[in-house]
This record gives sequence, C-alpha cells and structure tokens, in this order.
Amino acid sequence: ATGYIAGSGTVTVTPLTMSFSGSPLTVNPGAQGTLTLNLTNGAAPASGLTVNLSSSATGVATVPATVNFAAGATSATVTVTGVAGGSATITASATGIASATATVNVPIGISVAPVSVVLGLSANLQVTLAQAAPAGGVTINLSSSDTTKVTVPATVTIAAGATSPATAPQVTGAGIGSASITASATGYISGSGTVTVTAPTMSFSGSPLTVNPGAQGTLTLNLTTGKAPAGGLTVSLNSSATGVATVPATVNFAAGATSATVTVTGVASGSATITASATGITSATATVNVPIRIT
Repeated sequence: ATGYIAGSGTVTVTPLTMSFSGSPLTVNPGAQGTLTLNLTNGAAPASGLTVNLSSSATGVATVPATVNFAAGATSATVTVTGVAGGSATITASATGIASATATVNVPIGISVAPVSVVLGLSANLQVTLAQAAPAGGVTINLSSSDTTKVTVPATVTIAAGATSPATAPQVTGAGIGSASITASATGYISGSGTVTVTAPTMSFSGSPLTVNPGAQGTLTLNLTTGKAPAGGLTVSLNSSATGVATVPATVNFAAGATSATVTVTGVASGSATITASATGITSATATVNVPIRIT
C-alpha cells in the first residue's frame, strides 16, 4: 500500500492423502463389492478430482479405470467385481498424491454334483474345486441335511494341485427320498448337491406255493437292485384270505440283506394272495394254494 513497506509470506499447500477403507474385501466370483476411497488433509477441488484405478490381477478382480470425486467430496465408492478365486491388489493413483492400495480376496467355489443311489447301496459323490487346491491341500467338510435318507463321510481331502479328491467320498442310501449334501471349507464358497435314494424292487420266489391245511410252507421275499439299509427294513405282509392262509404281520430284512423268509400257514382249502408292502417300494404278491383235505 502507498506509504507502506511491502511484505510477503509463504503459503504451503499440504498435499491430499488417499486411503482405502473396507480392505481387505472378500467378493465371490461373478459378484460385486465396494471399497471406499478417502481423501484426508482436504477435499476435492472445485473442478472435482479424477483418480486412476488398477487391479494387479484382472483375472481375479476388476475395477473401473477411474473414480471421480465431486467438488468438495472426501470419499468416493469403488465397485469391485470378482472374477475367479485368488487375491488382487487395487491401486488408486493421481498426480501429486501418494497412491493408495487395497486387498481383494475372491474365494474359490466348491461344487457338489447330484447323484442317485438305490436304497442300501453306495455311490460316488463328485466334489470339485473351481481351481486347484493350494500347497498343503484342502480338507472339505461334508454334511447331509437328512441322515435318515443319506449318509456321507465327515470330510474328504483334496491334494495340492488337484481339483477333486483322489478317491471320491461315498454316499449311502439310508432311506427312500432325498437329502442335500453340503461341502464347505474355510475361505471357500460352500457348494451343495442333491442325493436321491431310489427304491429297490421287491418280488417273491416260491410262488405259487402249495401248503396243506394246518401245515406251514415258506416264500422268499427278495430285494433286487438294492438291499436293506443299515437300520434294516421292515415289510408289511397281508393275506387276501386269512380263512385260507395266514402270514405274520411283518417280515424283517437284516441290514445289508437282500432276502427274507416268509412263513405261510395253511388254514383251509382255497387260494389266497400274499402281499408284501413297504413305504416307497412297489408291492410284491405271491399266490398260496391250500388243497382240499380228503378224509
């Protein structure tokens, strides 16, 4: 100013600092998640601020090429897309500002293929990793949603570098119906598949059977394409004419058995149909003839 000695001073502009929050981020393959990029020591200028983004492994996770801060903003959202199992570093950079990094982890998925098995029998369960197991291998936990229908081992191991176990785990049909088998491991995406237990076929051998009044004879009830489960199998029996021939109310198959003996008692002359039935299994029939006694 006129009549004054001019003075001067230095103004130091402190640079902005960038940092991510929400790191490490876990996002599944094919899904999206978000990181927040933050500015400290100030806000975006009046013209806004464009920051460049990059992923160290685009085969694992991708990000847009840039993210924009609106004027005066101190944070911006970065969308991350999972591609395949692994880890990637996301880097944010802008001229004159120190870069910021964040870690993104994409877990590997486990798949379980559906399978059918006949009651009392076992079948291979296909458990597969989307990518090869790391050094040391992976122990997969297995569980059944209904152990009265399907049983499965508690675990199976997949060796390093492999995507499936050397020996497939066995599922066993414990009851007619279905159950969901779930495979899980720490740091992996769980998978599940349905195991369907189908019915064996029941049939009689020894039919037609002839038995005299007051005497006994036997029929054999057979299971084909399957066998009795670990808890055994109880089959209901019925005679169409108890005045001609009778049978016990039930017959039991021992665990693992494929046949059971049915005792038939002749009562009086005539013919009767013996029916064997069990839930979920097609019934079987046999004919019993009781001849007329000549005195």
